[in-house]
Order: sequence, then structure tokens, then C-alpha cells
Amino acid sequence: MIAASVIMINRNGGARLFDALRTCRADLEACWREDPCFEMIVVDNGSTDDSLRVIDAELQGAAFPWRCISEPVAGVNFSRNTGLRAARGSLL
Repeated sequence: MIAASVIMINRNGGARLFDALRTCRADLEACWREDPCFEMIVVDNGSTDDSLRVIDAELQGAAFPWRCISEPVAGVNFSRNTGLRAARGSLL
């Protein structure tokens, strides 16, 4: 059962995205060992850089469930709403 969904939104995050994912993954994997009841959702908002490659490379093999979904309409609110709709957890 998924109790919580961690949602990260991105648009051309570049190097910052790599650092954010690496830090978040380390924290989430530590929590996952204690209580495996969450997921991570990364919403990509039409990136034109190498964001999708960075996301896949950094989260591949993560100990917790994750997925990357696309929101083609530009705007942080569209991305947030897409993440909310995709979330399976009751806590966001």
C-alpha cells in the first residue's frame, strides 16, 4: 500500500536536477528500509535538455517505486496537477 507520494517537478533542470535526485534518492532509500510505503513521481514539463536521461540514470535501480511522467503544457501549475493526479498515496 502506498501511503505517501513524493512529487518532484522538472523543466530543464540540468545539473541541479542530478544533485536533487541524488540527495532525494539517498534520503528516500533510507526511509524505504524503515517503512516501504511510498513512491516517487517525477513530472517532466517539456524539458529540451538531457533531463529525461538524468532522471532515468539517477533513479534506475532505486529501492523504492518511482516513475517519470510527462506534462507537455508548460507551467508549474500544470506540472503540479499532473503529479497530483498520478499520485497513489494519501499524503503528498
